[in-house]
Amino acid sequence: MAAAFLAPVFLAGLALLVAPWWIHQIRRPEREPVRFSSLMFIPQTRREVIERRRLQHILLMLLRMGLLALLALAFARPYLRKPAAAAVPAEGAAWHVILLDTSASMGRRFETARTRARAIADSLDAADRAGVIVFSRTPRMLAPLADAGNPEAGSAASARRAVAAAQLTEESTAYVPALQAALAMLQSAEGQSGAPAARQVIHLISDFQRAGLPEKTGGWKLPARVELRCVDVGGPEQAGCAIEDVSVRAGGADEVRVLGKVRNWSKSGEAVRNVKIVVGGREIARSSVTLAPGAARQVAFRVPVPPASSLEGWLEIEDEQPGAGKQRYFVWQAPSRQRVWLLSGAEGGPERTAVRFLRSALPTDGDLPWRLEVRSPEQAQAGLADSAVRPSILIVENFDKLSPEACTAVLGYIESGGRALLSVDASGSLDAANKVLLERLGVRAEGTFRSGKNESQFMLLGWIDFDHPVFHPLRSPEFNDFSAVRFYNAHRLALVNESAAPAEENGPRVLARFEPDSNGREWPAIIETYAGAGRAILWAFGLDLEWSNFPRSVKFIPVLYETLGLLAGGAGESRAWTVGERLEPPAETTAGQRPAAVVLPGETAAVALAENSEVRPARAGFVRWRSNVAAGGERVEAVNVAPSESNPERVSPEELQLKLCAPRVEPRETSPAEWEHRAVVGGYRIEREYWRWLLGALMMLLIWESLNAAAVWVRRGENSRPATGEER
Repeated sequence: MAAAFLAPVFLAGLALLVAPWWIHQIRRPEREPVRFSSLMFIPQTRREVIERRRLQHILLMLLRMGLLALLALAFARPYLRKPAAAAVPAEGAAWHVILLDTSASMGRRFETARTRARAIADSLDAADRAGVIVFSRTPRMLAPLADAGNPEAGSAASARRAVAAAQLTEESTAYVPALQAALAMLQSAEGQSGAPAARQVIHLISDFQRAGLPEKTGGWKLPARVELRCVDVGGPEQAGCAIEDVSVRAGGADEVRVLGKVRNWSKSGEAVRNVKIVVGGREIARSSVTLAPGAARQVAFRVPVPPASSLEGWLEIEDEQPGAGKQRYFVWQAPSRQRVWLLSGAEGGPERTAVRFLRSALPTDGDLPWRLEVRSPEQAQAGLADSAVRPSILIVENFDKLSPEACTAVLGYIESGGRALLSVDASGSLDAANKVLLERLGVRAEGTFRSGKNESQFMLLGWIDFDHPVFHPLRSPEFNDFSAVRFYNAHRLALVNESAAPAEENGPRVLARFEPDSNGREWPAIIETYAGAGRAILWAFGLDLEWSNFPRSVKFIPVLYETLGLLAGGAGESRAWTVGERLEPPAETTAGQRPAAVVLPGETAAVALAENSEVRPARAGFVRWRSNVAAGGERVEAVNVAPSESNPERVSPEELQLKLCAPRVEPRETSPAEWEHRAVVGGYRIEREYWRWLLGALMMLLIWESLNAAAVWVRRGENSRPATGEER
């Protein structure tokens, strides 16, 4: 049996024991009053003297030192431990699962880890079984423990072949999924054999990078019957530098700025590194950066880019210390401004207020991804059906000017895959629009709330779906207040089928509602709906000041931009991925079509995309989404190693076992109710913890110190009282 501490760093608090001794050494001298005849001829001076004297109140000083000592010891959590091997049956066949870490942080340690794994396979007894799982971000089985169709499964030879076939990856580290996969392998073998093994052992071979152990594990732990043996192959190694992040921004008409974040993971020495930028396989510039210990700095490059072109490259740091994060890939796609048509009756006449607001929100000389073009309903009817000239997004306002033919053209545009924002602002009847357009979208307009504008009478939004992408960026408390947005009038929009399916089944979805009316009904203010292959967002109010003050509100621009971004479907969106992450295909390629194939980093052949298929890159580089397996337009996206893989901070095997191993209870000869709590700690079990006892002793000592200090002050007060006449 041996004593140890769970948090020995708090033992540094014992250095505070010198404080009470120092305070008791330095004190004011105590003087007894002496009667004197007259002081009128002596100058009045005030002088305070602090001097060192022989220690007094030694018991009080020792009590205070004891308080500090108990506090430091309680936080250090002392315990008694015993070897835990006695709790594991020593006889009978054992099942072994070898967990081999193949993440990017292993680097040059991987061959050492492979050697240790082979040694474990060689040390097995003839009756033992062994399985092999390699893991990084996701675990992968190389050799099963048991397989009815493979009589060699579980043998030492099969484990050795699996270890030899293991390859280092560029994925990040994750310990919990790996241990869960090992436990599933043991349970599967137990189900096939019909009885558990006498011993079940998991050998975790890793460099024990702290980034792989989450702060919260969700309460999951290995069962007490499973023994976890940690094989640490990390060892001391000097930390190097890494590129944590890279971003690309427009820097001018014909250039972009590439910004990289470089970090020095060393805690002791300053580092000077060269960072170079490679574009198209050719180095075009380099920059030197000086990094303080543990600090990060930004490095910037200006790269000329021809108009309407893309950019592929990477930043690379020259560092003699091997490790992950030395390269970071980036992609720049030339922003293509999407055409937005505004159907309005403004052409040929005075410009409506709504048109002026939209022109201000979407200026033609800005860098927004949308280009606004005003069209009359007559001009738009033919263009909406022509795939060569039709817009990416359609905004319809001034419903009074929509003829049945124009409504038919708008509906055909939406059903053929178009995206539309419909501002229902008609002051007259909407019978034709209901029959031809709105009811086909699952919505019906039942008239306005009022006949005209009255600023003293207005409505507010009573409910908003902040989980929807349109409002999700405004969900935080500092942005989600819409109480200043007033609606003087609006249309009563009702769903044609109140029990319609939600949006995932192409049914209408209410995104915002007005406050309840006099009848207690909450009418929709904003509705998302679908028709054919297209999508539409309906606003129950107009875009001019006769309907609301919304166009002048600070909420108008964010809601408008988020709505247009949603309708655009993420076209032109710049995305970046990490190795091992499941990739989601973009909405379309540069050819304007949905991707049909993908080329992963390090591969040359394109893989056809099937429904519900998972695409996970195994290395860093560029992933290319193609509209056709053989040829066609493609969209390129960057894939990088997770930044956490460059962090050299380690977690001790003891801490990992405390977090991921369930307490092991060893039965006694007495009843189970008298079993003591025991936990497995690095080959030991905790016999008893004493921090609660120390806190109890601390409270008792605090009471004693308080009583002793009060007695000292009482005695000091009695000694300092002036003497009486009789005493003199």
